[in-house]
Amino acid sequence: MDIRVNSMLNVSFRVLIANVALLSALSICSGCSSLRAPAAPTTPFLEHGSELHPWFEHAPWDAVWSSNPGQIMALSDHIRKIYIPEVNTTYLNGTENKSGKWVEAHNVKPEDVKAITDLIHKSFSDAINLHPESNLVLVKSPGPGVLNLQLALVELAPTSVGINSVADVGGLLIPGSKVIEDTASVGVQAAGGAIAAGTIAIEMKLTDSNGNILAEMKDRENDPASVIPNYRDFEEFGWSRYTISEWAKQFIEVFSTAPTDKISSESNLSIAPW
Repeated sequence: MDIRVNSMLNVSFRVLIANVALLSALSICSGCSSLRAPAAPTTPFLEHGSELHPWFEHAPWDAVWSSNPGQIMALSDHIRKIYIPEVNTTYLNGTENKSGKWVEAHNVKPEDVKAITDLIHKSFSDAINLHPESNLVLVKSPGPGVLNLQLALVELAPTSVGINSVADVGGLLIPGSKVIEDTASVGVQAAGGAIAAGTIAIEMKLTDSNGNILAEMKDRENDPASVIPNYRDFEEFGWSRYTISEWAKQFIEVFSTAPTDKISSESNLSIAPW
């Protein structure tokens, strides 16, 4: 067979694989819960771990607890003052060992941790100050009648940029799941199959000025599967930064809308490069 014809057939076959993968990804997205990151283990930072449960009718996070969901985690009749202390990293990337002690499982560079925790604090502060639906007022210090939003970064793993860079023109890159290239078998299986997704998990605790816990929440997100390569797929914490901005926006919407309003999360499938 002519070399050029063989080459064209090879490219066409690879493009066919990519198209099949695209359709499969879109099909999966019709029930995106299958792509959702599993909930992270609850750390000792939260004191109502056994009582946490999903509340997808209103909050898009993995699990929540509230002393009074219809009052605390919803629009209030009055503007509430709120203070955000420094982000807690005590349990970052930790795991509980056989002795019941919480120990560090893997490291992230200190400068990366600081950059992410600074961004978490700034994103939540900006959302409180700037979100058009905000029913909260940010204050600079705790005090009588002031709520305290305690945030903890409990998991942070970078996106595997090197793996995401493997795909070429003839392949389809799904950074959050598989790199599909020039090999296929029965059923059209991924060739490389390396997991490239980064993850980030947060825990939130809302207390009153006397230290009483009013609500607790947790959520974990991984990089969404990308049908078309997104610039965030080639940054170690690009998707984590995006997730943080979404969490901040969702926090405001949960606490500034009626409890019957459903706050949706972003799709787990990215089909655009931005």
